[in-house]
Amino acid sequence: MANMLLLEKPDLRIASIALALVLVTACNPTLDPDAGSDAASGVDGATAHDAATMHDAATAHDAANSDRGPTADATHADGATASDHAASADGASDAGPAVLHLLTPLQLHDMLTNKDFLLIDVRGGTPAAQIPQTDATILFTDVDGLVAYIGSDLDTRVVVYCASGGRSGTAGASLVSRGYRAIFSLSGGINAWIAVPYPTVTPGADAG
Repeated sequence: MANMLLLEKPDLRIASIALALVLVTACNPTLDPDAGSDAASGVDGATAHDAATMHDAATAHDAANSDRGPTADATHADGATASDHAASADGASDAGPAVLHLLTPLQLHDMLTNKDFLLIDVRGGTPAAQIPQTDATILFTDVDGLVAYIGSDLDTRVVVYCASGGRSGTAGASLVSRGYRAIFSLSGGINAWIAVPYPTVTPGADAG
């Protein structure tokens, strides 16, 4: 029995040493030459994969932007946006050539609340009734007289009227042809004004 124990003790020591080596190697992979190589390969592989992924994402983003085109508010070289240029183009087209504008009695009535224009009766003579705040009575054929009264400012706002709108239309068109840009004619004339009904005054009377 003593001999058997002596034989077993060296085997136990050898087994213990082998087990210790295995544990040390497992806890410290740098002792294994192949472990370091595998770790480096893993890092290199991940880096390459990440770079490829980033490249693909950038390419897809560029392609999407190219298909979508410039945005509506892209800034131009002059600092204005596309929206600003569109608004500028609309304003220019709205301006157009000077034209004769028509007013309804209601529109003229509202304008008289804060009067900032000349109101001219183009029937001539001495009418029996006029629209309140009429500034002058000048015959529609006397275009030079109208121009002299209005003055040289082509942006002066002028409303002309007659009995039914025919003569004021003629006078207004003549003023537009002289370059005036804010000429208005009362549609239906003083007859339409009275029909509303709106009040009239006798020539020279102060409407107050």
